[in-house]
Amino acid sequence: MMMKTKITSLVIILIFSASVAMAQKNNRKAEKEARRIEQEKQIEELINSKSFQFVAQRVLPQGYSSVNLSTTNNWVKFSPEHFEGSLPYFGRAFSAGYGDSNTGIEFDGTPDSYTIEKGKKGYKVNAKIKSRTDAYTLTLAISPMGSATLMVLSNNRSLISYNGNVSSIVK
Repeated sequence: MMMKTKITSLVIILIFSASVAMAQKNNRKAEKEARRIEQEKQIEELINSKSFQFVAQRVLPQGYSSVNLSTTNNWVKFSPEHFEGSLPYFGRAFSAGYGDSNTGIEFDGTPDSYTIEKGKKGYKVNAKIKSRTDAYTLTLAISPMGSATLMVLSNNRSLISYNGNVSSIVK
């Protein structure tokens, strides 16, 4: 009889422990899902404001190996009335100004066009802007979690892509 009581007590303790472990696991899943939903809401609000910045972390030049950009300053600031950008360029240039020391992609001005579309898998931003020496078509694909890919098409250079994240504009 004593043995039966011990076994019954052990089974009850094991069942209780298993139910507590399952509850903790479900709790962690629920917390993770709540954080994901909150981050998606923040990204949606940011994109709907139409003013945000893209910070590049990796560049993918056409025909070359990717380059990590974590040690340099690379960004594009988007807003309906003003775009500003400074990105490094690796790749083929079709024409370059004589004595031009600027080898990156740089612009600062009013965009010729700027649209944002919401899709099933995130957002797509299309924009056109001119610099002093070139014209750029920017396509930014943004995931609901804020990671993004920027493709830059230039009149004077081959296509180049950047991977990074969107965030609020840092002054």
